[in-house]
Amino acid sequence: MLEPAQTCPTWDDWLSAISEQIDLAKSVGNSQAHPEDEDIHRLRAAVKYARALLRLAPPSLHTETSKHQLQLQRIARRLSRLREKFVLGETLAGLSSKDEVRVKAPLSDRALKALENAKLRLETIGQFIRSLPPPDEDAHYLRQRIKHFKRRMRRREPKDWRNATITDLHIYRSALIAHLCQVQFLKKNRTDKPKQKYIHYLEALRHHLGDINDLDRLIDFSKQRRYRDLFEQDRSVVKKAAVRQKKLRALLRTLH
Repeated sequence: MLEPAQTCPTWDDWLSAISEQIDLAKSVGNSQAHPEDEDIHRLRAAVKYARALLRLAPPSLHTETSKHQLQLQRIARRLSRLREKFVLGETLAGLSSKDEVRVKAPLSDRALKALENAKLRLETIGQFIRSLPPPDEDAHYLRQRIKHFKRRMRRREPKDWRNATITDLHIYRSALIAHLCQVQFLKKNRTDKPKQKYIHYLEALRHHLGDINDLDRLIDFSKQRRYRDLFEQDRSVVKKAAVRQKKLRALLRTLH
């Protein structure tokens, strides 16, 4: 009995997947009366996924898709500033020995306006994606590009997790997230799907690197006057953050 031939995603699959992520980003917060901080996180996650897929664009679409990749990047960066205090509060709560529970709160008027502006920009980008015809290039180009980004991720992997700078870890994490999104796309659109074990491995790396980044930002915020009151509640959190970072770096070594 012949085994089924391996398949790769089509250009229609690619365009559909990008549109799906844009639509997902536009829908955050619509199911509730008052959007929350977590909605900004969900929008940014969907935008990152869409950007990772746009990077797979063939030469015939490179000029146009590059422009929209940049627009998506700007949307994500603007919203990242609004998440700073939320992430700081969550990280503080996770390190503090005090029994304080963080209550989810509606977004501020400024954050709500930024969220709505982001959705308007996403609508324009979504219309552009839906108007694109399937490229003329062979669809096997998609697999070649995914392999290219996998090699890029591996080149950026730190050789020494204990002494790698936060900048080095951030650069590696960005490449890892792009590759992970592309692998998840493959999983949905191929018969010879990537192994779930490999996807779990990438997700674990992303999670641990994200935690290290959040802890580093907490340490940095502790030195800023505007956040002084937050750290007065429990002065031990900065030391705990440094200890936690070391443990996570050691854990990253065991994953490789």
